[in-house]
Amino acid sequence: MRRLCFVLALGVLGCPTPKVCGPQGQVDLTACAQYVASNDLERAKVRCDLALQYCPDDADVHTNLGLIAMAENRWPDARASFVKALHLNPDESAAHNDLGSVYEHDGDLAHARESYERALQVNPRYTIARYNLGRVAVKLGDRAGGRKAFLTITETDPSVADAWHALGALDLEDGQLDRAEEEVRHAVQLSPQYTDAWQTLGAVELARARGCAAQEAFAACLRLEPNRPECRNGIGQAQTQCAAQPADVRR
Repeated sequence: MRRLCFVLALGVLGCPTPKVCGPQGQVDLTACAQYVASNDLERAKVRCDLALQYCPDDADVHTNLGLIAMAENRWPDARASFVKALHLNPDESAAHNDLGSVYEHDGDLAHARESYERALQVNPRYTIARYNLGRVAVKLGDRAGGRKAFLTITETDPSVADAWHALGALDLEDGQLDRAEEEVRHAVQLSPQYTDAWQTLGAVELARARGCAAQEAFAACLRLEPNRPECRNGIGQAQTQCAAQPADVRR
């Protein structure tokens, strides 16, 4: 029952990596990762800088420095940190994934896909890397590859709402409306605060000519984000469609 977080402290979803820090350096590195996870970037930099003095050749330190740079929109610095981490440890799955995010930010989707695939070679159950791979595959026109990635997550990590929503969105575009509804409803059950999924569910119900159900979905979207234009427009269409439905099929 969770959503994926796209800027992660090292080690949350990746594989453990060899440590070259001494005890005090490891304390600072752990603190840095915790501060990154809580988005306290100022303190994260202090602790990572200390860890860097104790263990300049630890890949985890450089990966966390890259995460800090990403969060501060210093993308060239982020790239340099992730490349350094991978030079020190080619099996640093988090660095492969995060380097993919840099490539994706720069519009280099082919290299982003390659980085996500490398992360999965190191750790085949690295959920966020597989989700990123699916997203990029769809952007590159490989809908089958994207669907396979999302479907794999629903099998290996079925509590991830994002994967169910992504499958539903693909099925909506392909006209597989029954399947799309099942998948997107599962997403909002797992994550009731998932605004995008409520919007997609509204679109699915509109496509099925079930205006009253669509109205409920768009209303849920607007409770979470009152000014979202897609849901404001959608609820107007749903209300019209719902009013035209026979009373015995409204719900």
